[in-house]
Amino acid sequence: MASSVIRDPHLLKRNLKLNGKYISNDGDSEGLSVDDSGVVTASSQIDVGNMSLTSNEIDISSGSLTLDAAADITLDAAGDDINMVGSAGTGLNFKQHSSDWNIVNLTSDKDIIFNALDNDVLTEVMRLNGD
Repeated sequence: MASSVIRDPHLLKRNLKLNGKYISNDGDSEGLSVDDSGVVTASSQIDVGNMSLTSNEIDISSGSLTLDAAADITLDAAGDDINMVGSAGTGLNFKQHSSDWNIVNLTSDKDIIFNALDNDVLTEVMRLNGD
């Protein structure tokens, strides 16, 4: 008696080649792989809309980037430096040293200014003079 064969159109038993790169789960270095637990790995870059993701950088070609979390957002810098840089290439450096935090304006002779919004008016409440 012949056994019936169940065909699953979603089950891929071989590597799939698209545009010269493979989608597979055999552990070789393909363009895109999916392991048995469902982890997806790209060999070089993932592009979504105007965003590119590489192994160490997220690039947005236009517009803004929003990090929106239902809970907290943690910046974990093992090198102890967190830099906030503006369009001029200058900004602030937050550095942890011996459990103390240093905040450094990366532009020589410029201030660090703290403001508050009071009745929709931005009001300076403290200035740390950099010169």
